[in-house]
Amino acid sequence: MCGLKENPLWVLYEVGDVKVVNWLLYVYLLPMVMLGGVMWLAREMTFSWLKSYRLVVGLLSLTIVFAWLSLTVRQGFVGSVIDLEVHSVSQYEWYAYSAAWIVFGVGLLASGIVIKSQMLRYASLGVMMVSTCKIFLFDMKHLEGFLEAGSFLGLGLVLMGLGLVYQKIVFAKPKGERNLPKNTDDMEEDGDVLC
Repeated sequence: MCGLKENPLWVLYEVGDVKVVNWLLYVYLLPMVMLGGVMWLAREMTFSWLKSYRLVVGLLSLTIVFAWLSLTVRQGFVGSVIDLEVHSVSQYEWYAYSAAWIVFGVGLLASGIVIKSQMLRYASLGVMMVSTCKIFLFDMKHLEGFLEAGSFLGLGLVLMGLGLVYQKIVFAKPKGERNLPKNTDDMEEDGDVLC
């Protein structure tokens, strides 16, 4: 709760001059690691309420990491004091949020594929949707000419790559299911017999 109420975006606090390893790490990522530990300890339990608990803890963890990432990008641009009343958001900082969120979404997808976690893959999809909406609704209105074309091209390549990963890895059918017809009655009418 401290990370929300006493958020350094609207309360004048110094988070530290060192990039990444500063008070933001302690206030945001430490609770997320603790929540992750609780989820890991509860992975073998089969209580009926545990599925809802895991979903809530997972969403809370995702929100905390997303906030930490965004605040860390802010700290990288303005230094120790990240209060919005002290420093306004620059155009490059605004674009850096989009880039960081896309990298975070791709990282979630890769992690979800490696450890076979459906929750991480859905989290990746959510983060990528937020990033894409931000890019289309906010980032593109300030760009013109080559930068606008380059941004659309870059976003398109990322989205095509993610679509390919989802098609080939996440939603891939087992090899035996790929070539079977959906309706076996059609095969018998044509004289073909299924073995």
